[in-house]
Amino acid sequence: MLPSLHLISTGRQSFSELSSIVNTIQQSFDYLHVREKHRSPEEIYEGATHLIQNGFPKERLIINTHADVATAIDAYGVHLPGDGLSVPKVKRTYPDLVVGTSVHSLGEALDAEETGADYTMFGNLYSTPSKPGKSGKGVRALTEITHHLHHPVIGIGGITPERTSEVLSTGVAGTAVMSGVLLSDDPKKAIYAYDKIRKGVHTNDSAL
Repeated sequence: MLPSLHLISTGRQSFSELSSIVNTIQQSFDYLHVREKHRSPEEIYEGATHLIQNGFPKERLIINTHADVATAIDAYGVHLPGDGLSVPKVKRTYPDLVVGTSVHSLGEALDAEETGADYTMFGNLYSTPSKPGKSGKGVRALTEITHHLHHPVIGIGGITPERTSEVLSTGVAGTAVMSGVLLSDDPKKAIYAYDKIRKGVHTNDSAL
C-alpha cells in the first residue's frame, strides 16, 4: 500500500492563503492537518469551513486538538497533542472520529496504542526550525516504534524529499511535512518531490 503523505498547516498563513495553496496540490497528498495553536476554536471552525467550501474534501481534514470542531465540520479526525485530552476520553465522547496523537518515545507510543489511538505521529526525526533546540530522534528510534506497534505510525520533523526514502525504510505508514511545502517558494514543486519518492516505495498494509 502506498505510504500516506500528511500536510500540516504552519500557523503562519491565513486560511485564504492555505486554501489557495492546497487546492492546487491536493492530488499529491492524502490528509491536511489544521494545526493552528494561536487561533481560537471559533477561528479554526471558520477557517476549516472555508477550506471545505473552497474545494478541500472534509474526508481528508484532520483538526488538531479540537475534537468538537472536527465533529462540527464532519472532519475525518482529530489529532491530539501529547499534553492534550486523553485518547480514551475523546474516543468516548466523539466515537465517529479517527483519533491520532503525538508521541516522542516508545513508551508513549505503546501507551497510545493500548488506550485506543487509531494512529501515532512520532518525531521530531531530524532537527527542524519548528522545534528549535531539539535534536532529532533519528530513524533508529522510529524503526523501534514501528516494529512494536500494530497501528499506523507517521514520521514527522525535518523530513526532506532526500530523507523520505530513509524514513519510509523504517516501515512507517507515512510521513508528515509542514514548512517544507507550505513555506517553500514553489509548493507544487515541493509536494511533487515528496509524492514522487513515496510512490516508489511500498510499505505494509496498515497505512493511514
